[in-house]
Amino acid sequence: MSKRNKNKVNKARQASASAEASRTETQKSAGNTQRYDAGMIEDFLEQLMWELRIAHAEIGSRPGTCHPELLDQEVGFLSKYATYLLPTHYVEDDGVTLAELNRAGKTMLLQLRQQYADAIEHLEALQPMLEMTLRGANPDHCEVQAHRASDLLACKDEGDDQRSDDQYGEDDDDEGAWPEGD
Repeated sequence: MSKRNKNKVNKARQASASAEASRTETQKSAGNTQRYDAGMIEDFLEQLMWELRIAHAEIGSRPGTCHPELLDQEVGFLSKYATYLLPTHYVEDDGVTLAELNRAGKTMLLQLRQQYADAIEHLEALQPMLEMTLRGANPDHCEVQAHRASDLLACKDEGDDQRSDDQYGEDDDDEGAWPEGD
């Protein structure tokens, strides 16, 4: 390894160690400040997901049809927190004909069904990040993750690179391979 590359590697290691030490020191110096209630956040997100699934399923079903397996999940949250997260929707009759009112109701349901489907998809996509950050909300846990350089390079070689090379500069010439801090 060239002297230049060794300096870059050492610089990266020092920056990583410094960031970890700074985070740990910040957490220690915070003292008895208010902390997130990770359990409550987790309950909130889980209740939101169940409510979205129930609302989505009910819109696609015959009126009056309920899904007991979904409702059983919701009952647990209602008994614990006594609140619904999603609002109730209705179409306000503002002087339109009955046919227009019915058409507006169907439009509203189609829009809500799509919004609920999109929200479910987004929450599912966020799930791994939410799980990681909820672990980090634990005051006794400092989330630090190591990434093996060889694994990252293997991903890049396979075309799985999540950033464009021009974001930090092409790293083949070792110029701009590490993003500079502010």
